[in-house]
Amino acid sequence: MLLPKNPSCLRVESFREKMHIEVLFLRLLPTALGVWKRWRRCTMNLSNCALNAFPTGLYVVMSNVAQDIHFITLANNELKSLTSKFFTSFTQLRELNLEGNNLRELPKDISTLMHLKSINLSRNKFQEFPEKLLNVNTLESINLEDNQIKDVPVEKLTSMPSLRCVNLKANALNKDNLQLSSPTIKFELLV
Repeated sequence: MLLPKNPSCLRVESFREKMHIEVLFLRLLPTALGVWKRWRRCTMNLSNCALNAFPTGLYVVMSNVAQDIHFITLANNELKSLTSKFFTSFTQLRELNLEGNNLRELPKDISTLMHLKSINLSRNKFQEFPEKLLNVNTLESINLEDNQIKDVPVEKLTSMPSLRCVNLKANALNKDNLQLSSPTIKFELLV
């Protein structure tokens, strides 16, 4: 079986078909890794699959290629949490899209993602700003739009060296704290 030139051209109708194709594709991947390394980034898209947990079987299937995955989207699923194993398995992530799930917190191991530039946590169930993100110095963009966050550690965010944008639109923010800190904010703060 030949690998398609562009894996995003694969169209499937159900999660079962999608997983079968992805597992088959991933079994062929180690022998064809040269093809993948020429691409700008390797991606894994498991969005809109009604997942309530990350499929643990993928850790085994992907053990040889997990370090080559730079972008993962698990958007629009039913995830309530991610395990530490997820973050310690995909340590080379640049972008992580967890939009539209039921997440309330992140595990401390998110700080192991030393290459992460962008995280999308919009439309989840966060009631507090996930302060574990403050330990990821490479983050440029944090999207927490449409959660239930009231307070934001603005002073701590200003110490993040790479941060360019924090989206907090559609949250029940205490805007008094943001007004006091506004002169020291060195990044775009969307409220």
